[in-house]
Amino acid sequence: MVVKEAGSSWLSRNSVVNRVGRFEIVTRFECKLIRINSMPDHIHILVSLPPTMAVASFVHDLKIAAGNFLRAHPDKFPLFTGWARSYYAGTCGPMDKERVRRYIMQQKEHHKNKSYRQEILRQLKRAGIEYDEKYLFLD
Repeated sequence: MVVKEAGSSWLSRNSVVNRVGRFEIVTRFECKLIRINSMPDHIHILVSLPPTMAVASFVHDLKIAAGNFLRAHPDKFPLFTGWARSYYAGTCGPMDKERVRRYIMQQKEHHKNKSYRQEILRQLKRAGIEYDEKYLFLD
């Protein structure tokens, strides 16, 4: 998920964001949360969705639930203005799950050298996915 106009550090309160994320994902969406971590402008979530849930539905509902929480606590998240319209979702199999989990755990270190935009473009290229940049990052 990507946050629009996040400002400097509203998502840096990982303990609050992660607790909300864990609660919402596990109880409301009946998914298995494997790992969640946030940066000032985006969140990485590794989750196992039930086969009956579409990724778009999950992201839509999670953005609503998390946005409601963040807006209800303006003292903790004064710079939150809303979620970006777009998001990136990728899949991984059982053999890649631990690698993705470690990547999310080390997200802050990784982003010292690469922006969110650079990260997505690298992942698309690495996966061999063709894209037109004019349709990416519309927010």
